[in-house]
Amino acid sequence: MSTPDVTTHNQIVRPERYQPITTDDNVLDRLARLERALYRAGQLIDAQIARGSSEAYLTVPYAGPTTLLSLSYTPAVDCWWDIFGHMAIVGKTDAAYHYAYGYVTLTPADADGKTQCLDLVTQHLQVQQFEDRQMPELFKLVAGTAYTIALQFGGGSGGTWQVYTGVNHLKLIAKAYRR
Repeated sequence: MSTPDVTTHNQIVRPERYQPITTDDNVLDRLARLERALYRAGQLIDAQIARGSSEAYLTVPYAGPTTLLSLSYTPAVDCWWDIFGHMAIVGKTDAAYHYAYGYVTLTPADADGKTQCLDLVTQHLQVQQFEDRQMPELFKLVAGTAYTIALQFGGGSGGTWQVYTGVNHLKLIAKAYRR
């Protein structure tokens, strides 16, 4: 059976078993050290964004890849690089079915040998003239290595294509977190 709190003159008096743990017990010190270590491990250490700069369509070859945006980063510590590439409007301008990729490409390869994330869509002018491409990826970076991430389009089966390069329609976002 629990003992209720007793209130007297705006002061709460708790039964003895609810007394706080003191630093003499060393528990708070250990918890504080653990909390600091966990915070450091997942701490955001850098954020970058590149956006399209022209409110216009860019005709891009399907054979590509054509680099649309890029970012560079040299981490001071080992980290995760959380990447999101987005082409909001990719237009197919001929009446035939073809596919084409949206890419994010990392150079050099990360610690696990990973270099790309792809988004493949098949389009036709009279069926789905406009589609988007979204490329989220998490790369494992090594401290002291210079990396570049590129947002690219191409590598398809044919046809004619356009990518809208407006500031709200084309973006490459990169966030680095300690690991």
